[in-house]
Amino acid sequence: MTQVAILGAGALGGVFGGYLSRGGVDVTLVDIWEEHVSQINEEGLLVERQDRDDVVIDVPATTDSGEIGVVDVLFVFVKSYHTRTALESSEELFDENTTVVTLQNGLLNMDYISQYVPKSNIVGGATTIGSSTEGPRHVLHTGWGDTKIAGDDENRVTQVAQLLEKAGVEVHTADDPEAVIWAKQFVSVGIKPVAALTGLLDGPLSDHGESAAVMDRLVEEAMQVAKARGIPIEGDPVAETHHNCQINYDTMSSMLEDVQNGRQTEIDQINGAIVKYATEEDIDVPYNRMATNLIKAKEHSYTE
Repeated sequence: MTQVAILGAGALGGVFGGYLSRGGVDVTLVDIWEEHVSQINEEGLLVERQDRDDVVIDVPATTDSGEIGVVDVLFVFVKSYHTRTALESSEELFDENTTVVTLQNGLLNMDYISQYVPKSNIVGGATTIGSSTEGPRHVLHTGWGDTKIAGDDENRVTQVAQLLEKAGVEVHTADDPEAVIWAKQFVSVGIKPVAALTGLLDGPLSDHGESAAVMDRLVEEAMQVAKARGIPIEGDPVAETHHNCQINYDTMSSMLEDVQNGRQTEIDQINGAIVKYATEEDIDVPYNRMATNLIKAKEHSYTE
């Protein structure tokens, strides 16, 4: 049987790991939150579900990756700014044969992961499944969505797709992981910093001309950078950003939640990544640079 580990058993990690276990996959959750891990082992993982009855899933969890050893497939669900640290502290989980999967927010995770395993081992993608962490052992699954994955090794992509299907996830495969990741992050580039700076929910961001105009420029700059890097762009990312706002009208962006709770944001891996890549391509992205600087300044207001 394929052995799987989930690195980062918070919101998405808990939901994916729980459903994989429920689907008969040999999976272990790995997380540094000792109370979370302890309660999962004692009482099971509680997955609260808005669309059906809650479930308690008996899935093993640990804070010590050395207890597991090398796995066949490693899903990375930590915050993007923790990716490198998490992999460095969990080297016992992977070797040159392990498939590493990232469905995380941000544009830099595949770059980070490729420092530890061959790029051909990585399956990258994006998901719109909604979730949040409600407390120790308790995750909230707010809704299903699309999950799309791709990678250089077709066999690895197929293996991951089959695992996700066992978890009940609707999964689609694509040819280019970078294109899949960028397609979702165009939306994040537009919505997240503007929400965090204005305090607006997603719907009103699109309704108000001032915030909508800033979102448009952020996404347009990101598209310019993507084209320069040879990333294929499907559809209209600006229109998709506004569509996302409307269908998630009363949703609070995760970056706004981070700011309101005094937490570090993923700005460096989202808009900051646009600035990084733009610099490499000699492209001016003043809106993304300003958004990154303002969010970093906002973080200083509650971390210093």
